[in-house]
Amino acid sequence: MKSLRDQYRILIDRANTMRRLRARPRKVADGFLFSGHKGVFLNHWETGERKFVSKLLPNVDLFVNFGAHHGYYCCMALKANVQTIAFEPIPENCAMIAKNVRENGLEENFSLFPMAVSNKTGIVEMYGLNRPTTSLLKGCSPTSHLKTWHVPVHKIDDVVQASAFQGKKILVLMDIEGSEAFALECGKTLLNSDPKPIWIIEIFPKKRYEHSPAHRVFEMMFDAGYIAFSFDDSLNGQRGSQSSLVEITGDVVNLRFEEGGNFVFCSNEMTDAFAHLFRRT
Repeated sequence: MKSLRDQYRILIDRANTMRRLRARPRKVADGFLFSGHKGVFLNHWETGERKFVSKLLPNVDLFVNFGAHHGYYCCMALKANVQTIAFEPIPENCAMIAKNVRENGLEENFSLFPMAVSNKTGIVEMYGLNRPTTSLLKGCSPTSHLKTWHVPVHKIDDVVQASAFQGKKILVLMDIEGSEAFALECGKTLLNSDPKPIWIIEIFPKKRYEHSPAHRVFEMMFDAGYIAFSFDDSLNGQRGSQSSLVEITGDVVNLRFEEGGNFVFCSNEMTDAFAHLFRRT
């Protein structure tokens, strides 16, 4: 049985969700109207990621956002006249995405799939309050013990046809709190599309929660012919090789880095195209 404190936190989370749905949108630094968590209205919120996405958007045909939350990056892409596909499993978040897209008159060229993505199809549990850390992995979110959601889950390859990807320059943003490797297992159509997409994936090492499959993301991306970069809020970029990021000892695979963050995966050709965006180190 949950304590009174936990029950109070759940009620406050629910009240905050409903308040955001009713709130009047405010203009954000990237020039569109938005309703969402108060953090997005601060100039230092995801500075590097926002800068990088905004610089890439003029050079892509399609933006795919897994774990869209309230749709901030979707609005960025749509404002740049880029066709956008969003995946978000929590119903209240889908309502927020719809509100934000509609408030800016950006409905055209937008598709929303109200589902999680993984290596299975069905109904699964998500853990945590309605925050960006809600995850399919129990223990990933610091509020995993407070709330469970039952959401639809599908394989990427089963949902979006290959024709939607082929021949397009694609930017993929994946922020799904530890489930990245499972989604990529059944996202081969997108992973291997021609030309190869640019991927921005948030990855954290296994010490953040038990049984993290984070190392498999690097293995799959390297096997598919991608190279990796890490970057910080100042866009200081550093290229990482398989040997520098992944250590294999016998049958044990470990990540060589301790801190997580955003990693960019792309082909050599695409690296040449946007290398000037990085301050290389």
